[in-house]
Amino acid sequence: MATSMCKDCQEFMCKECNDYHKTHKKFKSHNVVSIDIEGNETVVNDKTNMQVATIDKMCQEHYKYCRPMEEFCKACLKPVCSVCMLGFHKGHKTKPLQTTVARARTSLRAASTALKSRLPFLESLLKEASFEETKYNNHISNTRVEIKETSERLKQDVCRKIDEITEENISKLDSMAHTDKAVLESYKKKGDQV
Repeated sequence: MATSMCKDCQEFMCKECNDYHKTHKKFKSHNVVSIDIEGNETVVNDKTNMQVATIDKMCQEHYKYCRPMEEFCKACLKPVCSVCMLGFHKGHKTKPLQTTVARARTSLRAASTALKSRLPFLESLLKEASFEETKYNNHISNTRVEIKETSERLKQDVCRKIDEITEENISKLDSMAHTDKAVLESYKKKGDQV
């Protein structure tokens, strides 16, 4: 856990790193300040100002070394600390994390603005699509009614035609039967006379 920060190195340090920093000749003149842990934030205290560095700005892989993420690895598309850049990300192209974040924010703002400007157009398209859907559903409903009505009318026409043909054939049959009966009656009368 970080207990101090070197203002000159811009690095958070645990107690062991802090002790080494104090004893090593190269770092003796560095300005080291102690820090306190409050909730999820690490607060850097010194006489002139208070700087807040949230835990999510610390490297998740090298958190125990108190390394903040300073660079963005372009190859892996992730933020990295100085230890990462010497290890797994060695040789990868990086750019400052703050620059990457600033550009991403600018791009997101521009994209958000562009999307917001298209909202009225998209809303009008949605209304038009909804209107067309209602129109289509009404057309389907009306067509269904038309089909049923036409089918019923055709059924009635067909039944009426069948009834007419039936009546016509029965009438012809009755007429033929009447004619045949008359012929038979005439043969009977002739046979009775002989």
